[in-house]
Amino acid sequence: MGTSYQFGIDILAIVAVVQFLFGAAAVWLFGGGQSRGGSTESSGIAELEALREKQREDSKKIQEAMQQVYRLTGRIGHDVGEHSARVKQINEELSDASHGNNVDAAIVDALAKVTEANEKLQNELRSAEAKLAEQAAALQSQMEMARTDALTGALNRRAFDDEILRRVSEYQRYRTPVSLLLFDIDHFKKFNDTYGHQTGDDVLCHVACTLSMVMRDVDLVCRYGGEEFAVILPATEAPGAVLAAERARTAIERMVVEVNGQQLKVTASCGVAEALPSEEVETLIARADQGLYASKKAGRNCVHLHDGVKLLLSGKSESAATLQAGAEKPVADANRDPLPSLPNREVFGEDVRKRIEQHHKYHAPVTIMYCGVDGFASIVKTHGHEAGNVVLRAVAQFLKSILRDQEMLARVADDRFAVAFAGVTATETTPKIERIRNAVEKCRIPVDGLDALQFTASFGLAEIADGDDAAKLMERGLEAFASAAERGNAVRVNDGLVAIEA
Repeated sequence: MGTSYQFGIDILAIVAVVQFLFGAAAVWLFGGGQSRGGSTESSGIAELEALREKQREDSKKIQEAMQQVYRLTGRIGHDVGEHSARVKQINEELSDASHGNNVDAAIVDALAKVTEANEKLQNELRSAEAKLAEQAAALQSQMEMARTDALTGALNRRAFDDEILRRVSEYQRYRTPVSLLLFDIDHFKKFNDTYGHQTGDDVLCHVACTLSMVMRDVDLVCRYGGEEFAVILPATEAPGAVLAAERARTAIERMVVEVNGQQLKVTASCGVAEALPSEEVETLIARADQGLYASKKAGRNCVHLHDGVKLLLSGKSESAATLQAGAEKPVADANRDPLPSLPNREVFGEDVRKRIEQHHKYHAPVTIMYCGVDGFASIVKTHGHEAGNVVLRAVAQFLKSILRDQEMLARVADDRFAVAFAGVTATETTPKIERIRNAVEKCRIPVDGLDALQFTASFGLAEIADGDDAAKLMERGLEAFASAAERGNAVRVNDGLVAIEA
């Protein structure tokens, strides 16, 4: 009887927690989902009303799911109460029988009744628990739908508002950089007017898909409203954000939408802004929007950065080097060029020694990685030192995206970076490095007025082995890197004997 009773108590405890979480969800959904910004010029009153109607429908569905959950939890409480009353009645009957002659028979009868009551309660609780889980899943699905744009599958405006507020708050507290991109499909109204709204929907879906493919896993692609998309770039400063914007703009420009055998070309304009100290979310969005407006005014299909003081055009009428130079000097902040500020080879060596000491103390694995730009000397010879720095900044930005707080990116040579990963093996690290290699290979940046400069990088990894000190581990890492660089655009792992393909 005690086990069954405790089972019922445990279920009630779970129910209480679930109810609390659902209550919190309700507050978020019904109280926190209001948009903080006004509708864009292209959205219009009709679209705003449609959005509100969609939110009302989402709220109604979620409210219905929550009501079913509350009905289930109420029934669980009723069943446990009935069970307690039945057990109390059995105890009273047993107490009365203890004064008579046939005590043994009374005990047997009471035990049978208790067993039956326990089985009934357990069956009812298990049934209610299964239905509760089903309703919780339905509620979770509705919550996810409430944060997702039904047409494109991208995050919607509600999700954008929540995430940009959280990221900017993190920046103000911890100085973790965050940048914002705003894209607007050029001449979108013509697609609807000429080919119909279904074609317009296809264009929106293609753009959303393209943005998702060219952005990192940590970046958040949102449908901001109408034909506008927003991308939140965590841990990204202005130079990296401009590179990401240009990469996305180029990918959209190369995109083709087929309609009745006809191939339609699509372009998009973009505005870029990086969060600045003491800046409100609304100001950050307004600066990115000013960059977007400047791109449309400049002829569309281009990118403008608002650095807090002025607007800078990327790629077309100004070189990328000019934009980068402007982007590295934001208002009221020191020079944030990621290259000179990176730790050097000596600091990296000291970090490796520290990781090895932790390995000997806690038996935690240590993996080091070297990364270099293939043909870097040729890039500098052909396009100049500043172009080489633009390429290095791009690679550094990619590498920083996979680092944890306790890991640092070092620049150990003019064309080479290094990282010491603590607590992970080479096998666990290799997939991340492969993603970086692929991302670098797909990266296109404007240099010297060219539409795109393509480059690749090679990577060498080594995991600590018995008998390794810092010098030996770094030597094996360099051997793996040399093997990768010889082939080019490759990843090699030194297993203690030889550099092998990852």
